Formats: sequence, structure tokens, C-alpha cells
Amino acid sequence: DQLADPGVGIVGGVEFLWNDANPPQDRSNVAEAPMRIDARDGYSFRTDEPMASQDVSALDGNNMLMSKQVADALGGFDDHFFMYYEDADLCARALALGYRIRFCTEMHVWHRRSLSSDCIPYRRQYLAQRNHLVFVARHFPTATWRRTVRKLAWQYLLFGVTGREAGLRRWRTVPPTDSTRRRAHLASGLWGLSHRSYLEAKRQQLATSGQRSDSYVLRLQSH
Repeated sequence: DQLADPGVGIVGGVEFLWNDANPPQDRSNVAEAPMRIDARDGYSFRTDEPMASQDVSALDGNNMLMSKQVADALGGFDDHFFMYYEDADLCARALALGYRIRFCTEMHVWHRRSLSSDCIPYRRQYLAQRNHLVFVARHFPTATWRRTVRKLAWQYLLFGVTGREAGLRRWRTVPPTDSTRRRAHLASGLWGLSHRSYLEAKRQQLATSGQRSDSYVLRLQSH
């Protein structure tokens, strides 16, 4: 029992795809490893690369266990996120409090993906990008977080203006996005550039609670 170790705060396991072709309990389908966070820009991503049980920096919210004591210490998920990055934020806060995040290969979950989010494509894209900016503001180092948020906000705005998800040097080489994604890029970019005070307040909120550490990115680089 991984949670029997008082140093372990959150445990997650292997995620299997669940759809018409991949029923529950089928372990032959696509399996994904824990969420990973890019140490440079804070993007979250998943891979299907095999991983042994080990300490990690983040877990997907559809697949995590914690004790009531840990949940109470963290205060649960931050409601502002609603969806996307709320799980990465929770794990980062747990790390700041000194807990370990543990990936366990013996723990399995079957996940029917995107049943709700496919119905709201604009809101899904907008929240994923807006929350990305909030996450970086809350957990990236004091010396770099403002610069990183500003860069990312301008990048999202550029994606919306050009209709291509690439920088100016290679935007002609990638296919255009649909109008929904383009509007979401514009909205999240403008939000990031116009909500500096809000982002400052969200960061200070964590500092006051002790749930933020300037060493978070160094931890990401070590995993």
C-alpha cells in the first residue's frame, strides 16, 4: 500500500483507454504514463512510454488517490481551474508541502475520454490555455514566471491572429486551425496579457499557504 508511507501524498497508476473497441479490464489497449510537465514553459503532456513504479512530479486527475489528511492539508482542488491543470496544480502544491507523488504500476484505471469536453470545444481549448498561464504564474520561479507567462500569452495570441499553431518562422509549414481553436487562442492570449494583477494574487495565495516552492522547476528537471 503506497499510501501507508506517510511521506507519500498522492498515488496514481496506469491509465487504459476505454471505448467501444477497448472494454474495461482489457490490458492490451493503449496505456498511458503519468502526466509530465515541461520545465521550460509548463506545458502538460502524456506519453505511452512504459514506466516502472517511481516518484513523479504530477499525476492525471482521473487517476489519483490520497488520504483525507493530505486532501485537508491541500484544501482540495482550486475551483478556479474547473478543468485542466487543476491536477498538476494540486500535485505541485503537495510537493511544496513536502509530500511525494507516486506512480504505481499495480494501480489501473480505464478512462472514457472527452465525453464531456468534446461537446464544448471552444471552452475546452480556452480553459486549457488560460489555466496553463495560471499554473505557470503560481508555480514557476520568482525570477522567471512573469516573463514566461507574458511569452506564452503572446504565443497564444499569435496562434489566433495567424490561424497557425507555430511561430512566425514556420507558420506557413503547418496546417491552419479551425475557427473555434483560433477564437480560443485569441481569448486566452488576451486574458493572459490583461490579468497580471489576478495572476499576482493567485501566486501570493500559495505563498501565504506555504503551498508554493521556488524549487518546483528544478524538481521537474530532475524527473
